[in-house]
This record gives sequence, C-alpha cells and structure tokens, in this order.
Amino acid sequence: MRGLSQILKGLGRGLGIGRNTRSAAKIAYFNFTLPKEYIPNSNLTIITAKNNTELEGKLYKDWFDKFRRKSYVATSSGDLHSSEAMATIILKYANLLKSTAVVRTRDTKILKEAKIVYGVGNKLDLKRLCYDHHIDNFEEKFSSKYSIKLSACGLIYKYHGKAAISSLLSAWQINNPGCVDSTHTNLYESLIMAIDACAHGNPQYSSNTLPRYRTNTDLHTRVERLNLAEMGQGERFRMALDACEEEFLWHVQSSARDRFQGLETVKKAYMSRYDLHKSGQIIFLKGVTNENQLINIVEKDHPNEKEILYTVSTSREGYKIHALLKSIHCLLYTSP
Repeated sequence: MRGLSQILKGLGRGLGIGRNTRSAAKIAYFNFTLPKEYIPNSNLTIITAKNNTELEGKLYKDWFDKFRRKSYVATSSGDLHSSEAMATIILKYANLLKSTAVVRTRDTKILKEAKIVYGVGNKLDLKRLCYDHHIDNFEEKFSSKYSIKLSACGLIYKYHGKAAISSLLSAWQINNPGCVDSTHTNLYESLIMAIDACAHGNPQYSSNTLPRYRTNTDLHTRVERLNLAEMGQGERFRMALDACEEEFLWHVQSSARDRFQGLETVKKAYMSRYDLHKSGQIIFLKGVTNENQLINIVEKDHPNEKEILYTVSTSREGYKIHALLKSIHCLLYTSP
C-alpha cells in the first residue's frame, strides 16, 4: 500500500500535465428513516376514471357516497406523467394525504369536492388548493430567478415542499438552521425544475445544439414508459409513485445531509489545502459525498484561485484518489 506522501508526490508531478479533470459525485447507500406518519404507496387508495363519464349514474353515486365521507385529492386521469406522480409524493410527505384517496379523473363533479386538485381542473386557486398549470396566460415560476414555468408538481412543491422536507429532516434528526430553506431551493434545481420543463415541453438544449448521445433512464422517461405496461391503471400509478418517491428521498438527503452538512467539511479542507500540498490543487476529504458539487460551490467564492484537481480520501483498502472533471456528469478516474 502506498503511503499518502507517495500519492501526493505522484499527483504533484501530474499537475502540470493537461487540465482535463473533474469527476462525478460519489453515491453512498443508506436506509431511509421515514416519518412516523408515513403511508406506504401500497396503502393508498387509488381510483382511476378512464373517461369523464365513467363515474356517471349509479356507479358514480355509489362511489361518491362512499368516498365523499373521506377526504380525497384529485389529479388528472389518462396517461401517466412524472408531474402528477411527484406532486402526489410531495403531498404525502407534507402529511396532506392522511386518510385520503387519490382519484385520477377529469370529472368536474368529483373535482369540485376534492380536498386538493392538481394537474387538472383548469384552475389555479391557492385558497381552494387548486393547482393546475393548464390555464390561459399561466406564467408562475418558482421565483424571479428562474425562467421555467411551474407544472402541477412545481406548484405543489413551491407551496408544500418545505413541509415535506421538514418532515424528513425531523425524522433524520437534522436540525441545522436554514437547512429547510436551502434544501427547498437546491431540490428545485436538482429535481423539480426538470419535471416542470418536461411538462411544458421545454428542451434541455437550444435548437441548434444536438446531444452527442441520449439517455432514456431519467425519471420522466421511466414514468412515461409505464403507460405501455400491461397492468391496471392503479398499479401503473403506484409504480410511478414508487419511482418518484425514491428520487425525492435521495435528492432531499443529498441536499440536506451531503450538501448542506458536507459543505462545511469541504470549506475547511479547501482553506487548509496548502498544508496538504504546495500546489494548492489537492484536498483531503473524509466522510463527504457529492464532493464534486461541493467543491464547485466553494470555488465560486474564490474565482482567482487555482482549481482543485484531485481529492484524496481513505477507504478500507487504503487511500483513494478522485480526479475532478469540469463536467459533473461523467466519472473519469478513481484510483483504489
């Protein structure tokens, strides 16, 4: 096993050769501690209407008499979209789905008495908890800082996202001042904005820029693909909820724990980088994930300093070296 001094010596020799580095964030696996009010997706009552008239007549009366005594939320029927599915997950963690059914319909009679309506109804009424972006002259955004218009998901997240995040941070015993607000903004940028953009048909690239390759495993595509599955509408929606829930939990944890708490560790390592190596382009990190993003944040506060090229950390096998890429979307090299 090579010692730290040998590793640093080798890295120092390589610092003058090319500047084509900057690696992807590490991913660590953890079991999520869930709020005590948590409702498994399998326990949610989900009812889907295939068309506007399916619940008319006796069938409608029987259903309405049964569920109007329980509160229910309503979202759009038809094809599955990540916007409605993620909005449902946010409402669940904001504790707004307790003892409720989720009804997927466009029936105005059902929408009228729903506790919350999102992604359907052609209304945006915050007092009545109606959140639909399919309305004329809709222009609402997360804040003036952003150009992407909100979808039903973005609307639910803007007004109920902090409550959902707070319930998770409380379960994880993260009580840092400002963490909820910071996570609310970070999570919008890392997860919700893309869902809003897909809902409005906003391309990720300008029209004259073609991607070098395509990926078909993003959340939007995974949910859309469920429309082709040979199973019932309720089961499809439940699978969409599972996919969205996993992404939501990971992004909240990444922002709240890895980004918010890990940032202080990275700042300390950055300020003491010359104590580690005379180049000032190597830092030693311990117990930090998403290191690439955190280093980028710290470096923005020091625009005239040399950029960090390598991080060194410990593992059971010894020391690990991470070369950092300019783009955080690809992993170039990790030395055991």
